[in-house]
Amino acid sequence: MLDATVDLLIEQGYAGTTTTLVTRRAGVSQGALFNHFENKAALVAAAAEQLFARLIDDFRSAFRVLPEGEDRVVLAIRRLWEVFQTPQLHAAYALYAAAASDSELAHALRPVVQQHTLHVDQAAMALFPEVAEGPELRALLDIVVFSMQGVSLEAPVLAHPERHLAMLAQLEVLGRFALSVAPKKSQSSNKKSQ
Repeated sequence: MLDATVDLLIEQGYAGTTTTLVTRRAGVSQGALFNHFENKAALVAAAAEQLFARLIDDFRSAFRVLPEGEDRVVLAIRRLWEVFQTPQLHAAYALYAAAASDSELAHALRPVVQQHTLHVDQAAMALFPEVAEGPELRALLDIVVFSMQGVSLEAPVLAHPERHLAMLAQLEVLGRFALSVAPKKSQSSNKKSQ
């Protein structure tokens, strides 16, 4: 059911994703769906949770084996930009937009989005453990994520590939600089955590 819901959210958006279409796509009855989910908002929130988990796994998989000499900042920004171009993330944006006028959906999504934000933070801290304790990494992550969100929302309507590449290059410069001046975890802290 969750896979069917995610697929429909990508294809039809939130308004076009009905429980009838989900049950038809999943090959289950309406009764079976409502045995698991209280309402459409609960179903969509569970599907969003699954969607976000897959996106985080895809992002983390890019860093399991880093090529020798690879710049983690550049790789992180480029990989994150790839994630922001996926239809799955655009489906999540549609949910955010729908939640602005649907309090039931907003209520159901809130814990899912909070959990997703925590997972994004954890992925960033794992990638840059030397600055994980300070607020600089969280602030840098917000700048990068919110910049990419804004650009990727505009892209389906008015794409500017050359401007997007220039933005990514500047985010890389900003990321390198911000992480170079951020207070580093002390050697004794590093040894204790190992």
